[in-house]
Formats: sequence, C-alpha cells, structure tokens
Amino acid sequence: GFTYSSDLVCRFGTQESPATYVSETSVLCAAPSHPAGSVPVSLSVNGVDASSVSGSLTFEYVSSAVVESLSPVVGGLAGGTAITVTGSGFSVLSSDTTLCRFGKNAVSAAVLSDTELVCVAPAGDDEGGVTVSVVTGGGDDLSGSLSFLYVETIVVTGVSPSRSSIAGGSTVVL
Repeated sequence: GFTYSSDLVCRFGTQESPATYVSETSVLCAAPSHPAGSVPVSLSVNGVDASSVSGSLTFEYVSSAVVESLSPVVGGLAGGTAITVTGSGFSVLSSDTTLCRFGKNAVSAAVLSDTELVCVAPAGDDEGGVTVSVVTGGGDDLSGSLSFLYVETIVVTGVSPSRSSIAGGSTVVL
C-alpha cells in the first residue's frame, strides 16, 4: 500500500508529473501532454521507483477528437432533425456516453466512424441560434463554435389541384 509522502512522482515515459496521495491503494497524477502512442508509466516515492505486481504498466495517448462542422444547420423548433457532425478522432469516443449539446439541451450521439457522428436535435426553447458541441463520456466539451438555427416548423396542409396532366406545367398551390 501507499503511504503519504510529499515526494510522489508519476513518470509517463521520460516525462514526470507530481502525484498526490489519495489512499493506501491509489495516488492521483495528471498525464502530461505527449504525442499519440503508448508509454510506460511508473511511480517514484521519495526518489525510489515503486514496483508493479504485473510488471510493466503502460498508458496510451490517443489523438483528441475535433469537431469541424454539422449538417444541416437549420431545423424545426419541435426538434427531430437528424444532424451529422463531422470532424476527426471520433473513434476514441463511445456511442454509449457521447452527447450532442444544443445550447443547454443534451441528446445521445451515435459514433458512425472516425470522422462522423449523428444525433437528433432536441426540441428548441425558442426560435434562433444555439451553440452545438459534442461532450465526451469524460465530460470534455469538444466545442467547435458550431451553430444550429431553430425555426418555426412549416406545416403543409394541402395541395390544390391535387392532380394534373402528365405533360406538367400546371400551377399548384400548397
């Protein structure tokens, strides 16, 4: 078990990060930035490397997901518009925990590929634009400064005349 020490250091490859004692079974440290890939991870207590029961431990850095655009950018105030979000690095996201946030309203997202995910716009509170962001299961907000415009839904109630010659050319009123 761990004991409290003011000299706890985590190592991610060759980079060091200060560690904080949490309990006899865990310490907390922030992973420093690093290019994508796996690195060995270890802990040093008062300058002495701690050993691992299972041998070498590794930590994997993955590319960050980036949101670039969405389509369509306009939908009805009642909601229900399927929105495709494009970007990169989506393969690290989980469909079980990834959300699309339309202003303050969040809905689940389906990750389709590394570059595409889909979500259905929820009902809007008012007509007008809202900021759209993708929120990961870890709570990271992948905002790409994207906007979605809610508009009053137009409902077509009829067509007159309802039929015409196959030659076309008739004036039709909706």
